Amino acid sequence: KKYLTKPIEEVQPHPSAFNFPGYVDSDAARQKIVIKLDPAERGLQSCGWYAPPAEIVSVEIPTQYLNLKIRVRVGSHSDKLWEEEAWTRYPEVYREYDLPAQSNQIGIAFGGPLYFVVPPEAMIGSTPTNPAKPIPVRLTGAIQAPYFSMGRTPGDFWNEVGSRAPA
Repeated sequence: KKYLTKPIEEVQPHPSAFNFPGYVDSDAARQKIVIKLDPAERGLQSCGWYAPPAEIVSVEIPTQYLNLKIRVRVGSHSDKLWEEEAWTRYPEVYREYDLPAQSNQIGIAFGGPLYFVVPPEAMIGSTPTNPAKPIPVRLTGAIQAPYFSMGRTPGDFWNEVGSRAPA
């Protein structure tokens, strides 16, 4: 479990990260991009970006949204397999982070897809005629991942571009 609790500056790639969730090519472009979180979407929001194993990804959120207690998760598998007789992967491969400041650094030994948790409080004051505005979040150091959202991702885009993302 020490791999999941080390300070960010001490994180090293875990040997099993190669098999799961997987490394990315060293020449895959680490990007600086702004994503928009939907305050109406409940649960985990996938954003289509990936944190490479043991690499730092910066997450910046405007100060006016800090009181919403938005969280970011690295890794999609939140199950814990410590009690299983046999493991087909390391038993715990995700980590969630609070975003207490405008600029935050995240990263784990395994890497993984990035997800955001936007609490229901983000919708306070929202009405059908005055919906809550998308929440801008800047990511630095993330790699584009294959991402498809039913009803949002055009099929031709997915076939030509989306399915070929480097992560």
